[in-house]
Amino acid sequence: MWNGVQWVPNVAPAPGQPAGMPWARPYESGRFRARMATLFLAANIVGLILLIPFDLVDVTQPASSQPAGDTQVILVGLLALLALIVYFGSFIPAIVFMLMWVHRVVRNMPALGSFDPRWSPSGAVVRCFIPVVNLVHPMRSTLDAWRGADPSQRWLNVTARTAISPPPAIVAWWSLWLVGNWISLIGSRLTGQAGPTGVAGAGVVVLGTVLVIGAGVFAIQVIRGITARQDQKNELIATGQLR
Repeated sequence: MWNGVQWVPNVAPAPGQPAGMPWARPYESGRFRARMATLFLAANIVGLILLIPFDLVDVTQPASSQPAGDTQVILVGLLALLALIVYFGSFIPAIVFMLMWVHRVVRNMPALGSFDPRWSPSGAVVRCFIPVVNLVHPMRSTLDAWRGADPSQRWLNVTARTAISPPPAIVAWWSLWLVGNWISLIGSRLTGQAGPTGVAGAGVVVLGTVLVIGAGVFAIQVIRGITARQDQKNELIATGQLR
């Protein structure tokens, strides 16, 4: 922030801000982490799309008696290998960069006037790996970061942030992610059985995959939207338009 003489770190404490937040830092944009997360998420979506035909084969040709030629077998094998490389090669990096992004946007909240001593940026990441808690917390921390970046208010405590309605993109992202994974899990168990049940299971897997793809698309929108929202609020604060 410009104090009239020089640029100083944007760490002005909020009115009534509690002590005990040593992790609070000056604002630092999460643009790079957002770009990398969206890049690998997009690649992961492509990998999932490439895998769908292999599940559809079990649905459309469950009992095909026509033997495949050598050329067809090689082409199908290469396509399957490509799909697996794209999917698994982007899956871990997508998770890593998304968690790095979550760490950054949570760490930026005090600088934007939205403090919360209940969890630190590292705590927000760790909770994503705790069973049961990880069914809710990734969405909660992301939603809190979106609410805290409200460009119409300089200071937003926990109560004020809770009063802000969640955006449809975050709700759609997390709902599709949970439902899609649950459906895929059910389908994968059914595919292990013989007969019509196994064929139906393959169809269920395809449905779950489509929902997860939708979740990935919304996740990209959420990451880009929150990053831009935080940058916008920081710009308003730095230029003195938001006090």
